[in-house]
Amino acid sequence: MGVSALAHRDAYAPAARAQSQRAPSRALLDSLQQLTRTSESLSGRLESGAARLLRALNTPEQVTRLEGLKRAVLNSGLFLEARLAGKSHEPALDLSRDFKAVLLRLRAELAPQLPATQDSRLTDIATQVERTLARLDLSQLATVAADREHRPAWALELPLRTQGDQVDVARLNIQREDDAHGGHADARRTYSAVLKLEPAGLGRVTAHITLVGEHVSVAFEVADPSVQARFENRLEALRTSLAERGLTATRLATARAAPASGEDGFPAFTDTRV
Repeated sequence: MGVSALAHRDAYAPAARAQSQRAPSRALLDSLQQLTRTSESLSGRLESGAARLLRALNTPEQVTRLEGLKRAVLNSGLFLEARLAGKSHEPALDLSRDFKAVLLRLRAELAPQLPATQDSRLTDIATQVERTLARLDLSQLATVAADREHRPAWALELPLRTQGDQVDVARLNIQREDDAHGGHADARRTYSAVLKLEPAGLGRVTAHITLVGEHVSVAFEVADPSVQARFENRLEALRTSLAERGLTATRLATARAAPASGEDGFPAFTDTRV
């Protein structure tokens, strides 16, 4: 390994250690970003694989639109096998946009290089790819189990490419329950969702969303009190935006997030109602 490669490896190591405590997909994306910024000694396959994976990411602007969010969920990797088997009625699968498909291709490209490599970055990336795929597999198994209990639920991660070519991972949990009378009409079903992300400048943000027919409630938890004030100032704009999409906001609220130490007790909401 040359002097330049050693320098890049040493610069990369602290970031890799810090990322080891993060969610697998976030750690992987951060590592790939780090590598693309110090790409002098990268192998061609890893460099192209990293670029391919980062290109497949959605932007926050894309997932704030209904169709964009739907595409992001479909391409999260959670439905890859079902779509390959033709069990989905959704649009044709584009493997270059599906997160799991791109991960599997990156793993296949890395595999021949691992036995002979002396570059710890390659082995770290390979490990993070395996951990991210394992997380996806667990999410798929949980989805199947929930479906068998007739309470469909989806737990998935949406990797995002944010401003300044940074990366983030939104965690989305969705559950569907039939109405109390046993009906199955979509208009009477209740959908609940929890969205967690950590955008630059806002810190940790969690959105609790409940949709019943055309009525929706949204409650935001934020870690920073100044950010909470910003959210409160935008609640009426959110109400208007929902109305433009045919949805009635029955409850919009903000709250301080529980401390990271895991203290018990849920904070009281600052609430606005119709």
